[in-house]
Amino acid sequence: MSNKNIHGYEIKQQIGTGSYGVVYKVQKDNKVYVLKQIPINPNSTISQIDSVKNEAKILSSLKSKYVVEY
Repeated sequence: MSNKNIHGYEIKQQIGTGSYGVVYKVQKDNKVYVLKQIPINPNSTISQIDSVKNEAKILSSLKSKYVVEY
């Protein structure tokens, strides 16, 4: 799965999948991160989009040296 990128992060491996998307182990500038990709498409309902926005809002409020800020 290497050589694929998401916004400049090189995908090293897929860690898991869930109801909201796919989680990857990624690397950028010799640092390793975890990236969650949540697809939104034209068929997404308002409720689904609101859920994604709510999750992003909650995650962006976390303050930890282990969580990359948005």
